[in-house]
Amino acid sequence: MNKKKICLVTNWYPSKENPYQGLFFREQAIALADYFDFVVLHYKHTNKVLTGKSTLELVKKEANITEYNSEIVSSKMQAKMRRLFLGDKHYTEYVYHEFMKLLSDEQIDVLYSVSAQSEAILCAALAKAVGKPYVLAEHAPFPWPGTVITKEKKEAIEGASAFLAISCDKVRQIMMQDIKLPKIYYVGNMVDEELFSCKKSVNEIKTFVAVGANSFYKNYPMLIDTFNRLTEITDVPFKLMIVGFRANKGYSKDSTELERAFLESKFAKNLELVPSVSHEEMPGIYARADAFVMTSIQEGQPVSAIEAGCCGLPIFSTRCGGVEDYVTDDVGRIVDVLDSAGLAQYLKAFLENKICFDSIKIREAVKVKFGKEAFIQAMIHAMNSV
Repeated sequence: MNKKKICLVTNWYPSKENPYQGLFFREQAIALADYFDFVVLHYKHTNKVLTGKSTLELVKKEANITEYNSEIVSSKMQAKMRRLFLGDKHYTEYVYHEFMKLLSDEQIDVLYSVSAQSEAILCAALAKAVGKPYVLAEHAPFPWPGTVITKEKKEAIEGASAFLAISCDKVRQIMMQDIKLPKIYYVGNMVDEELFSCKKSVNEIKTFVAVGANSFYKNYPMLIDTFNRLTEITDVPFKLMIVGFRANKGYSKDSTELERAFLESKFAKNLELVPSVSHEEMPGIYARADAFVMTSIQEGQPVSAIEAGCCGLPIFSTRCGGVEDYVTDDVGRIVDVLDSAGLAQYLKAFLENKICFDSIKIREAVKVKFGKEAFIQAMIHAMNSV
């Protein structure tokens, strides 16, 4: 089979310095190995005064992925000289064209960025330089807090050949910026149901698990408030695991203060803190839990929730985006953002067996929408349409 080659333009990808960053993009690429090859392009821009040339450094090859570090170099002096002697008014286009020559042996079919607001302009410029289509997705809050979407970004997003949606809420966020998205393909995020299996709980005391870096939008203060309330309204014992709050560099901030807040909480004696854990260990984490809890202000399509659901855990979450696409009363419960009292009441009902769930039904609901095969078929359909 003649496989298409996708150039993934992103710095949101695992690196030596930050192995947890964008880990699921690597896993998704490997899952698509029978259908696509990937070129991962880490990049930085450098504006040098004197003449300079862009560089491309091979980082590694694994499975169907070739990974490069690159420096896209422009020069004020070179731009001035080209305008003076060649009448070249399109120096920037020339820079991208020369840079893409370095990748010519890769024979790229389509360029793809997982963060439209961060990389749409770059992705569009690189695609134009080689006359190839580009597709976009968005996994981050849109727009990033405290930022605005420029006219150039808007035009680059609207000019894509396709938009790969991870959730209905993410589409809404983007369209609320008066952006006319290209054709939308719902691909969600992926969970490998072979790795994340459903196991019967053997806990004598019901155990909750919360997973996430310590970012403000994960809203750990609400989680603390919720479980403080739960301690006050039920006599049923419980445990809580907090996993990964130190894991992602750049996202996890003030973790020492967070840890102190947990240890000073009313449920401290019921608490297990797991600051950092490899992804390979996560199935074992979920196997020790009875339910998943998330108190985020916003999410794209949270991977931790679909992994927990694939393991048969009911999902108790705020209405933060993504979860609304699949969390029905058969899968868990959703409360409004900041409704710690409502969430505590649902957790109480679960502890006291007043609401119960079928773990097999939960797993199937997640698998049919986000399982490996569902994700692969959605990506094949989207990319082949381009």
